[in-house]
Amino acid sequence: MKIPRLHTQITKWSTNCDAAVQRAIPFRHHLVRIQKPVHINVASLVITLCAFISTSLPVHGENTSKMQHTPKMLQTIMETAPAGIGMVENRVMVMVNEYILDLTGYEESEILGQSARMLYPTQEESEYVGTEKYRQIAEKGTGRVETRWQRKDGKIRNIILSSTPLNPNDLSEGVVFTALDITARKEAKQEILRQQQFQDALLRAIPVAVFYKDRHGRYLGSNDYFSEITGVSSEELVGKTVFDLWPGEMAQQYHQADLDLMDEPAHQIYESTVRDAEGENRPVIFGKKVFHDIDGDVAGLVGAFVDMSQQAALTQSLIRRTWIFMTFAAGISLVLLLLVFRLRRSMKQLKSTTDELESFFSVNLDLLCIADMEGNFIKTNEAWSRILGYSTEELNNRKFLEFVHPDDMDATLGAMAKLGKGDDVLEFTNRYKCKDGSYRFIEWRAHPKGNVIYAAARDVTDQKRAKEELHKKTPSYTPLLIPLPIPLL
Repeated sequence: MKIPRLHTQITKWSTNCDAAVQRAIPFRHHLVRIQKPVHINVASLVITLCAFISTSLPVHGENTSKMQHTPKMLQTIMETAPAGIGMVENRVMVMVNEYILDLTGYEESEILGQSARMLYPTQEESEYVGTEKYRQIAEKGTGRVETRWQRKDGKIRNIILSSTPLNPNDLSEGVVFTALDITARKEAKQEILRQQQFQDALLRAIPVAVFYKDRHGRYLGSNDYFSEITGVSSEELVGKTVFDLWPGEMAQQYHQADLDLMDEPAHQIYESTVRDAEGENRPVIFGKKVFHDIDGDVAGLVGAFVDMSQQAALTQSLIRRTWIFMTFAAGISLVLLLLVFRLRRSMKQLKSTTDELESFFSVNLDLLCIADMEGNFIKTNEAWSRILGYSTEELNNRKFLEFVHPDDMDATLGAMAKLGKGDDVLEFTNRYKCKDGSYRFIEWRAHPKGNVIYAAARDVTDQKRAKEELHKKTPSYTPLLIPLPIPLL
């Protein structure tokens, strides 16, 4: 990197930079101990360093050998600064460091002497930066604006641009600027937001009541199904403890179970009761697991419970064990792992976050899928291959209506129309064709998000056959049986 006209401008900068120093940092030839963290404006820092070097130049009659080292000192500053540094005169670039050349992809000969307009993707953006930056300079002495630069290869980079004039009273003498590339930071933020939206949609579709607490037992939040059963919204829940919400004996039982889990972290499972929105106690099965902070210490717990109140009518042990296994083992495991991931996502790298979520999706026992409003599968997990016999490649990017039993087509189209209006579809059952030509009963729970459908489904063929078999064996008790609405992924 070259510093053009440096020798001839040193004397000219001296007076102006000295004044800039006095505005930026009161300078008296002694060390100052800074007691608090300081946010440094790199442009002001460059001017300060230039002024320090300039005021260190020898006066007439002194040894002028120091003058020879000044350009090298300025060049070292420009090359080692952790940001793009340059100078413009009337928005024409007269000096840039290697960082800017790497950032923009231009050679030094291509950029020096050119208008700064060449760096902006549009004339409007260039004019906005000029107007806003110089407005701030007039008010505060320094201008700072977030903008976009266009590289030589056409790619767009997000930039924070800071500028400070050598002489606030005469901008034509030069304006020093710094440029910091924040593209990766913005892209990471957008990806995290996308992941969070997916997780929120998936959590809302899960047919299990979910809650999470900090290490002191204060609720941090819950999902919609929890609020539906208990009558306590997530907003009402946050910040409260079990003693603020539930009857004394019930609250004490919950609290003791939490303490036991904190003392001996494990996958805790136990039977208990919850007070529902009508004030009735429902039998449930709780599942809980702790999550850790970045230091590995227990930071809180994630919990879920399965409502068992409607299971009493089904006395067949096979049906009961199947329901518990399918709902608890698959649903709870997914929820606990997903919530642990969600609460720790800000502590992990974006790559590990994506890999972990993909792992949850692929190993889950339930049928998970993402589809579009046109009826095309976008993504399916391995459970589809296990249940229907098709490979993942055979399912993805195909219309799921191709697999629906002809007698269920009208009902399925009606469910899709409901999703197209933005409504959730719960407890909808249709038949899907297996690769061997047979059909399986699939029960759905789906949530639309824009043009995408997030859905979870479950094979209920065995349950239906078991109920039919039970009906055949005990016909006189058929009117007493109450269908169990099991919301399924």
